[in-house]
Amino acid sequence: MNLTKSIASSAVFAGLLLTSSLAPAAIIVTPGNIAGGTDNVLNNACDTHIEGPALMVQGCLNSDQAFFINFTSNELIQYSGGQAMLTEANPLDLNTTFNFLKISLADPTYTFNKLILNIDATGSTDGSVQFTGVPGGVSGIFALDAQGENYFTITGDNLEGFQSVEFTTNVGIAGVEVNDVKQVRIGIDEVCDPEVEECDPTNEDVPVPGTLLLLGIGLLGLGRSRSKNRSRA
Repeated sequence: MNLTKSIASSAVFAGLLLTSSLAPAAIIVTPGNIAGGTDNVLNNACDTHIEGPALMVQGCLNSDQAFFINFTSNELIQYSGGQAMLTEANPLDLNTTFNFLKISLADPTYTFNKLILNIDATGSTDGSVQFTGVPGGVSGIFALDAQGENYFTITGDNLEGFQSVEFTTNVGIAGVEVNDVKQVRIGIDEVCDPEVEECDPTNEDVPVPGTLLLLGIGLLGLGRSRSKNRSRA
């Protein structure tokens, strides 16, 4: 009986380890500019770039003008300048509102582990913004100063890297509109080297071999215990 309980406990422990290794990571958003571990995203110095107006524009890293970052919005935007600035393409059109932006890497064999940006919002009252990370889920709601700059630093808990991060402001609620997004900085992770191994663009968590071994031993022990119990019956 003690052996059976011990084996069962091992299986449960291994199962918990497996579950923890697959637990979803959480996006962490901190108001302010927490410097370090990032590279500036530029526009006009890139090997090639998409300046817009377009729903998706493109910049590059300061350290690598051939490494591209995509910016996708719900409205036509344009991207210009050295330390680049993203703005609405038709700022005088009252029927359009630049209140959504998705940031992702053009190369799926990389992810980013840190993002810093400055949301310059305009409006009659202060508003709010919410971020979504893939992976990472949805953040809490953060205040936006309608007449000032709003820095945010985004990282992840237990996270190897983001495939994308997007934000939405509450334009329809408080009348706050993004005037521009600037001073974007990104920290990069290489998921894998496609020249020497098969890459997984989804960057999904994979159980570590030791965890799988523990689970296998526990299940094997349970199977043997059941066989002995049947033979005694």
